[in-house]
Amino acid sequence: MKKKLICTIALTLCIVTALLCLASCGGDGKKSALVGTWAANEAEGMSYVFNEDGTGKWDAGDYAMNFTYTEKDGVIELTYDGATTAQKWKYTIDGSTLTMKETDSGTTLTYTKK
Repeated sequence: MKKKLICTIALTLCIVTALLCLASCGGDGKKSALVGTWAANEAEGMSYVFNEDGTGKWDAGDYAMNFTYTEKDGVIELTYDGATTAQKWKYTIDGSTLTMKETDSGTTLTYTKK
Protein backbone atom coordinates (compact mmCIF):
# COMPACT_ATOMS: atom_id res chain seq x y z
CA MET A 1 0.00 0.00 0.00
CA LYS A 2 2.75 2.45 1.00
CA LYS A 3 4.78 1.57 -2.12
CA LYS A 4 1.73 2.18 -4.35
CA LEU A 5 1.14 5.59 -2.74
CA ILE A 6 4.78 6.61 -3.26
CA CYS A 7 4.63 5.51 -6.92
CA THR A 8 1.40 7.47 -7.44
CA ILE A 9 2.90 10.62 -5.91
CA ALA A 10 6.10 10.24 -7.97
CA LEU A 11 4.10 9.76 -11.19
CA THR A 12 1.93 12.78 -10.39
CA LEU A 13 5.02 14.92 -9.79
CA CYS A 14 6.52 13.78 -13.10
CA ILE A 15 3.34 14.67 -14.99
CA VAL A 16 3.08 18.09 -13.31
CA THR A 17 6.75 18.81 -14.09
CA ALA A 18 6.27 17.82 -17.73
CA LEU A 19 3.21 20.05 -18.06
CA LEU A 20 5.05 23.01 -16.52
CA CYS A 21 7.95 22.52 -18.91
CA LEU A 22 5.60 22.49 -21.89
CA ALA A 23 3.67 25.53 -20.65
CA SER A 24 6.87 27.54 -20.19
CA CYS A 25 7.75 27.10 -23.86
CA GLY A 26 4.80 29.33 -24.81
CA GLY A 27 4.53 31.28 -28.04
CA ASP A 28 3.64 29.89 -31.42
CA GLY A 29 7.15 28.67 -32.14
CA LYS A 30 7.57 31.04 -35.09
CA LYS A 31 10.60 33.29 -35.18
CA SER A 32 10.07 36.64 -36.85
CA ALA A 33 11.75 37.02 -40.25
CA LEU A 34 13.06 40.34 -38.92
CA VAL A 35 15.31 38.64 -36.35
CA GLY A 36 18.96 38.71 -37.37
CA THR A 37 21.63 41.10 -38.60
CA TRP A 38 20.89 43.36 -41.55
CA ALA A 39 23.67 45.30 -43.35
CA ALA A 40 22.73 48.61 -45.01
CA ASN A 41 22.97 48.72 -48.79
CA GLU A 42 23.27 52.54 -48.96
CA ALA A 43 25.82 53.07 -46.16
CA GLU A 44 28.80 50.77 -45.77
CA GLY A 45 29.39 49.65 -42.18
CA MET A 46 25.87 50.47 -40.97
CA SER A 47 23.62 47.68 -39.71
CA TYR A 48 20.64 46.74 -37.58
CA VAL A 49 20.54 43.73 -35.29
CA PHE A 50 17.06 42.56 -34.26
CA ASN A 51 16.97 40.05 -31.40
CA GLU A 52 14.09 37.66 -30.69
CA ASP A 53 13.41 39.30 -27.32
CA GLY A 54 12.44 42.69 -28.82
CA THR A 55 15.83 44.34 -28.29
CA GLY A 56 18.38 45.35 -30.86
CA LYS A 57 21.30 47.51 -31.86
CA TRP A 58 21.84 50.05 -34.60
CA ASP A 59 25.50 50.22 -35.53
CA ALA A 60 27.11 52.86 -37.73
CA GLY A 61 30.72 51.90 -37.15
CA ASP A 62 31.96 54.63 -34.82
CA TYR A 63 28.52 55.14 -33.28
CA ALA A 64 26.00 52.59 -32.03
CA MET A 65 22.69 52.72 -30.16
CA ASN A 66 20.63 50.05 -28.43
CA PHE A 67 16.89 49.98 -28.88
CA THR A 68 13.73 48.06 -28.17
CA TYR A 69 11.22 47.30 -30.88
CA THR A 70 7.78 45.97 -31.57
CA GLU A 71 6.42 44.86 -34.91
CA LYS A 72 2.85 44.52 -36.07
CA ASP A 73 1.15 44.50 -39.45
CA GLY A 74 4.32 45.42 -41.36
CA VAL A 75 5.30 48.29 -39.04
CA ILE A 76 8.35 48.36 -36.75
CA GLU A 77 8.35 50.77 -33.82
CA LEU A 78 11.92 51.45 -32.66
CA THR A 79 12.60 53.18 -29.35
CA TYR A 80 16.26 54.02 -28.91
CA ASP A 81 17.76 54.08 -25.41
CA GLY A 82 17.15 57.52 -23.93
CA ALA A 83 14.43 58.46 -26.43
CA THR A 84 10.91 59.30 -25.34
CA THR A 85 9.19 58.54 -28.66
CA ALA A 86 9.40 55.69 -31.09
CA GLN A 87 10.36 55.84 -34.75
CA LYS A 88 7.86 54.06 -36.99
CA TRP A 89 9.00 52.25 -40.09
CA LYS A 90 6.86 50.34 -42.60
CA TYR A 91 8.83 47.32 -43.69
CA THR A 92 8.82 44.44 -46.13
CA ILE A 93 11.12 41.46 -46.41
CA ASP A 94 11.69 39.91 -49.81
CA GLY A 95 14.10 36.99 -49.57
CA SER A 96 17.21 38.40 -47.93
CA THR A 97 16.29 42.07 -48.52
CA LEU A 98 14.69 44.24 -45.85
CA THR A 99 13.14 47.51 -47.04
CA MET A 100 12.25 50.08 -44.37
CA LYS A 101 10.32 53.31 -45.01
CA GLU A 102 10.05 55.82 -42.16
CA THR A 103 6.43 56.86 -41.78
CA ASP A 104 7.20 60.52 -40.89
CA SER A 105 9.91 61.47 -43.39
CA GLY A 106 9.34 58.87 -46.09
CA THR A 107 13.05 57.96 -46.03
CA THR A 108 13.49 54.50 -47.55
CA LEU A 109 16.47 52.28 -46.77
CA THR A 110 17.32 48.73 -47.82
CA TYR A 111 19.33 46.11 -45.95
CA THR A 112 20.68 42.67 -46.78
CA LYS A 113 20.54 39.87 -44.23
CA LYS A 114 23.97 38.66 -43.13
